[in-house]
Amino acid sequence: MNSLIRITIALSILVSVNCFASDTRYQFPNSTLSIMKPTWIPDMVTHPYKNPGVVDFVMGQGYWMAHGNYSVQLYDVPASITDTNSFYKETIEYFKVYMIKDRAKLLPNLKLVNTKRLKVNGYPAYQAISVDRTNNPAGAIVATSIYMKNKLAVVSLLTPIKAEDKNIQKQIPWDHYNQFMHSLK
Repeated sequence: MNSLIRITIALSILVSVNCFASDTRYQFPNSTLSIMKPTWIPDMVTHPYKNPGVVDFVMGQGYWMAHGNYSVQLYDVPASITDTNSFYKETIEYFKVYMIKDRAKLLPNLKLVNTKRLKVNGYPAYQAISVDRTNNPAGAIVATSIYMKNKLAVVSLLTPIKAEDKNIQKQIPWDHYNQFMHSLK
């Protein structure tokens, strides 16, 4: 029994070392991709999921209201995406669900308020913002889908907002979000 416990502990340490190769970057298991940890979040918790391509960075488990919840999801590119045009077409449809229905348990009255095409590290990307001003606390989600040819990455931020302030753009911590998003390599 003791040797089983030692093996379990050793495997846990190996997984931790693989995922946290440095103090500043998170290395995705089974991938060459890594992303900068958002060190501006005090008492940051890194929360990987059972799916090795998903990770959240937040101040305490599930506590997004103070400094936001930065998140990355990696996916294999589906067969339906063969080029940049098909990427945009698929992503527009995907975000209609992802930005409203998939996030409804956190913010039940989300409304899609902005979308745009952009480049992230030279890759085609599509960004969307959805807002729920009725929830307490009110919040916004920014998500950017990046077509990296062999992987799709969705880099997102769940952030608190002031419901009465109609200028959503100035409430999003763009410096931090963009730094985080562009660090995916």
